[in-house]
Amino acid sequence: MSEKSDLSVFFSQSVGSSGTLGALLGPDSLLVRTDTGEPPRSAIGLFRLATPPQAYTELLEALKQLQNSGHQSAGQDPPGTPMLHFGLTESGATTAAWSSPAGSLPAEIQPAVKLIRQLIEQTLDHPELAVQARAAWQGDPFAAGQDLGAALVVRNIGGEPVVIVNPAAGGAVSGVELTLVRSRTPQQTGDVTFHAFGPQEVRQLAADGVTLVDTPGPTLELGVGAEVAFSLRKTIRLTPGDYRADLSLVITPAGDSEGTAIAGTTTMTLAPVTISR
Repeated sequence: MSEKSDLSVFFSQSVGSSGTLGALLGPDSLLVRTDTGEPPRSAIGLFRLATPPQAYTELLEALKQLQNSGHQSAGQDPPGTPMLHFGLTESGATTAAWSSPAGSLPAEIQPAVKLIRQLIEQTLDHPELAVQARAAWQGDPFAAGQDLGAALVVRNIGGEPVVIVNPAAGGAVSGVELTLVRSRTPQQTGDVTFHAFGPQEVRQLAADGVTLVDTPGPTLELGVGAEVAFSLRKTIRLTPGDYRADLSLVITPAGDSEGTAIAGTTTMTLAPVTISR
C-alpha cells in the first residue's frame, strides 16, 4: 500500500439504540454520514473533508500491518451487541474486512480503529448537509408539581438548505423526548424515566425568539445558517431530588428531499436539574 493507492477504507458503527455512523475514507476525500447525533456535537447529516495525505498513508499502513497479522474477526455476537465494521475496498469490491463489538476491541485492531476515528472526528467538523440541535432548561430549579420548561434550537449547519418536519406542527407526535435519571447514592441505581412531548407541548417561536407562533406550518425550511427555536413545557410528576437529563429530537425530512435527506435522532445533554419540595 502506498500513498498513491486507490484503496478506500469503509467504516460503520452502531450508535445509541438504533443509529449508525458510517464513513468512506478515500485518498481524495473523507465522507461521514450519521443518523444519530450525540453530545457534544448533537448533529446529524453528511460531513466531508479533503483527505489529509499523511494521516491517510498512516492509516493504510496500519491496515496493511493488520492484514499481515492474520487477525480474524470473532464469531457471532449476541443480538443487540453494538458493533463496528471496517475494511478496504478497491474498484467497488471489498478486499479485506474486520468486525468487533464496539465496547471490547481486540488489541490487534485498536491502532487502525484509533486512526479511523481520528479522521472521522476531523470530518465531523466540516458539515456539508447537516442539522444540529441545542437545548437548555428554562426555570431550573423547579418545584415539585411545577411544569418543566426548556428551550430547543434547531440549526442548519451545512452548506445547503434543508426541509424538515416541524415538531410543533400538531401531528400525532412531536419527536421530542426527555430522559430523566434521578441521582441516588453510590450504592443505588438511579431511576430512569422517559417523557415524550406531545405536539401541543412544543411551541415554535418567531424570529425574535420570544413570541409564540400561533399556527406553525407542517414543515421548516432552513436556509444555510438559519435556525428555529421552540419552547417546551410539560407536566411531569417527579419526586424531589436531583436529576440528570437528556433531550432527544427525531428529525424527519419533508418535501422532495430525494438524495439530500437528513433524518435521524439528535440528543442533547441538559444541565443537571433540581426538583425542590
